[in-house]
Amino acid sequence: MTRPWNRSANGTGNRERDELIQQTLQKKWPPSEVPANIEVVGNGSSIKIHIWNNQGVNIWDVARPEDFLTSPDGETFTAVISKVTELLNVSLVA
Repeated sequence: MTRPWNRSANGTGNRERDELIQQTLQKKWPPSEVPANIEVVGNGSSIKIHIWNNQGVNIWDVARPEDFLTSPDGETFTAVISKVTELLNVSLVA
């Protein structure tokens, strides 16, 4: 049986944005291609990213919306997707 890898986002301050982030995570990194859980949890201005699987990947980091204030897609969305991209590039190469 294959494990159901999850993509989740909540607490970024806007439910529609949470849903958009979750959908984007699912489309950019489908579980069939990236066998890991990807979790985005917001708490005020702090947005934590957690990526883990049963193959030894267990990464935590923080997305910083203030670094993307001029993004046309919105600073929170861009910060999250950029941080997930960075973390997956590091974890998949390592």
